[in-house]
Amino acid sequence: MSLIQCIGLHYTAGTKPIFTGLDFTLAAGEKVGLCGHNGCGKSSLLRLIAGQAQPDEGQVQRRRGLRLARVEQFLPEALADATVLDAVVAAAPEGEAHRAPSLLAQLRFRPEEHGFAVGRLSGGQQNRLMLARALAGDPELVLFDEPSNHLDIATLHVLQRFLRDELRCAFVLVSHDRALLDAVTTRTLILRDGRGHAFDLPFSQAREALAVVDVAAAAARRAEEREIEALRKSAKRLATWGKVYDNEAFAKRAKSMEKRIERLEGERTFVSAGSGLKLELAAAQTRAQRALRVAGVEVLAADGVTRLFGIDELVLRPGERVALLGVNGVGKSNFIRALVAHQRARTAAGAPSL
Repeated sequence: MSLIQCIGLHYTAGTKPIFTGLDFTLAAGEKVGLCGHNGCGKSSLLRLIAGQAQPDEGQVQRRRGLRLARVEQFLPEALADATVLDAVVAAAPEGEAHRAPSLLAQLRFRPEEHGFAVGRLSGGQQNRLMLARALAGDPELVLFDEPSNHLDIATLHVLQRFLRDELRCAFVLVSHDRALLDAVTTRTLILRDGRGHAFDLPFSQAREALAVVDVAAAAARRAEEREIEALRKSAKRLATWGKVYDNEAFAKRAKSMEKRIERLEGERTFVSAGSGLKLELAAAQTRAQRALRVAGVEVLAADGVTRLFGIDELVLRPGERVALLGVNGVGKSNFIRALVAHQRARTAAGAPSL
């Protein structure tokens, strides 16, 4: 049974075309990964599916009475002083508030955390809370936009297990996390070049299948270009003979070939231009032996008073790749903010570069 049918979607953001003739069908219970480079239209497609935006052309057909939920990207500011339990109850339809405690338990909230103020939660806890709010209405389809952001490894494991083993309804998951997509999805829609490429495969296998399609398309395009070039030469030669020998038959054959060339050019196999995004960091050419050095820095909690930990000395060298790990709430984001503030203070003071 189809929950969603997207038929011939054309969508433009400002003056930029996002989709051209996009088709997509979602059946009950399907677990779909929605992938593509930044700016390809993943969030736009979620908005169209949810009815929060309208296509320029085409239509989105939803099954009558479909219960659809979209997981918030940010908790409403009005909930900052509400408790975790009250935030879920507020999102539940009438008569469904009793499900709130069990939903929180499913998402690994301890009973003592139900009374925590929403504004005091860590980023990972807020993500789990937003998921609980989305599930409060017992949806048949859930739309996720980067749900793994701000999650520590332990919480990411909780999310992965929940999506794979416990969430029974259909969902569409936007993510750049290859491991998460491979673990929880069985179907993949890759947006590229304003088109959709659907595969009944998890992400990594879908990427491999798309690469095979790209190789075949490139080979077909080369063969077509060779045929067009050969016809163009023949048409030119016949047109010349027609003029030189005043032969109408040659001239007609040349015009017929030109029409065939025009048709073939319009039917050439599409070859992807790729994402168009490229980032190059010439770290090897950096002369400094240190990219950053901090010493004696205190990392404080969001209240600006509570001490989380101190940095005796930290040195980062050009080209190093550092993983910053820790459970939610331990102070990873505050640590980054402290580093940025420290470096800005040095720059403002006119300190020499490292």
